[in-house]
Amino acid sequence: MELVRADCLSIDREMRAGDTVRIVNGAPYTDMLAKQEAAGRADPAGGGLSLSRVGMALASVGRGRTVDPEAAAATFSDFVASIGSQIRAEGIRADVFEEVPRDGSSDRLTLARQASNCVSVIYYGGAKIHADVSAANPFESLDRMTLSQIAFDDSGAFTSVERHLASMTMSERDTSFRTSVYELASSMDEKRRGPWHEALSYLGDARISAGMSDAERAWRGWGSTASLAAYGASVAAENALELPVLPSYGPFRDESPLALVARPNAQGFAQWSEISIRQLADAPRDELLTLVKILDAAGKDDQ
Repeated sequence: MELVRADCLSIDREMRAGDTVRIVNGAPYTDMLAKQEAAGRADPAGGGLSLSRVGMALASVGRGRTVDPEAAAATFSDFVASIGSQIRAEGIRADVFEEVPRDGSSDRLTLARQASNCVSVIYYGGAKIHADVSAANPFESLDRMTLSQIAFDDSGAFTSVERHLASMTMSERDTSFRTSVYELASSMDEKRRGPWHEALSYLGDARISAGMSDAERAWRGWGSTASLAAYGASVAAENALELPVLPSYGPFRDESPLALVARPNAQGFAQWSEISIRQLADAPRDELLTLVKILDAAGKDDQ
């Protein structure tokens, strides 16, 4: 079976808290990754956002949206397996690529189509679904908490492909971070023998846990962030380990953003972005009114 990037991420979903390991995918994966990344960078198609002058698209998720954590957690494993199986079996003709988000505005469709292209080209090694839209990852700039919320949001605000892409983007970052934590623990163990892997694994996973949505936490069954951190710290204290600074995770926030908006990046590709209360206060009046209308409409819809 041909190696695809998506398959290599499934190991992350099986990880238990404190079981950090160093993931080595080998030369074939490295070669595949380089080719797919090059294909994404060389993609000439722009984002096509109609609101690029204002810098915002019709997008609002986050506060006010109700997702039942237990229900979303109960179905997530089957959801991910089903999406992956469809794409592997049917390629660009998979029915899942035909889904559209609940908000059917032109800008919202552009982001959904870009996610489809990214999943097909970058993660499954296939062709673009939509020739006039970029294959760049529209979730690249989002923090872990937001990716987790998108992945487990079964309300229809995001397509199945978008949720799958958010999950894979998150898994890729988790795998990279946990590998860095493992390598740090190994380097500390070379200097002084001790339970470095156990202590740092739990502390690293506590960091990941802080960026989990309630639904993801229920799905993984990891326990609370505080309990993971406390256990890692207790192992270190009992063995008089002087803990090093953990590696950086990347875009990270442990609280929900106020809203998601879509903007063109420096290359003109569409991408999701977050906007804070401070940004709202400093926004020009036309942008602020646009977002207020979007948030108001979304709030009524969620009710």
